[in-house]
This record gives sequence, structure tokens and C-alpha cells, in this order.
Amino acid sequence: VAHAFGRTFQAKQLPDVPKDVKGYCNADRQLFDLDAVGPALKIRAAREGDRIRPLGLGGSKLVRDYLAEIGVPVWERNRQAVVEAKGQIIWIVGGAVAADAAVSDDTKRVFEIRVCDREP
Repeated sequence: VAHAFGRTFQAKQLPDVPKDVKGYCNADRQLFDLDAVGPALKIRAAREGDRIRPLGLGGSKLVRDYLAEIGVPVWERNRQAVVEAKGQIIWIVGGAVAADAAVSDDTKRVFEIRVCDREP
């Protein structure tokens, strides 16, 4: 459990890969391939020059460009939380997941990150 950006982040390994990964995930709950990502995660603010390879895009994109395209205001882009593993952005919290970190048919071990409002 970690607290950042006024929210609580909980990560845990699941016993099995859910059958409906897309239906399981939402803006506050995301699944990742544990073997692709590893156990060391870092939650931080997006920085100038950060890139992500979003699932389904086929290439990389600047995090700030992605946020602008989905309509996130400039003031909020400067405070956007991202999750990093092995020096790469694996999730723009509430948005894109990196292709390299996503659950696939070959995934053997999966973990989830849940984000919720921090209790006062």
C-alpha cells in the first residue's frame, strides 16, 4: 500500500488471471503481467519527456501528448500520476497501459493495482 497524489494505491498478486481482463479493468483498477514488469514499482508525477508504448498503438507516445489528446487540462497534466517499473512507464493512472506490461494470452502471473481516494 502506498499513498500518493491524495490517493491510496494497493498492489497485490492475484491467484489466477481473470477470464475477462478488459471487463475487470477500469480507470481505478488495472492488471499487469508480473513477469514482464517485476515487483518493484514507483508512483510519481509525469515528467517532461516521459514516453509510453500504449497497448494497441504499435509505437510510443509522449505521456503529455496522450493526456492532451484525451482532453486532460494542462494544469492536471502537470500532476498526472504514472506508475513506473524497470525505468518505463507502465500505466498512466486512469488511462493507458503499456503494451509491454499488459496481460496477454502468455501471462502466467498477474497483479493488480487499485487506486482509491485516500481516507481523511
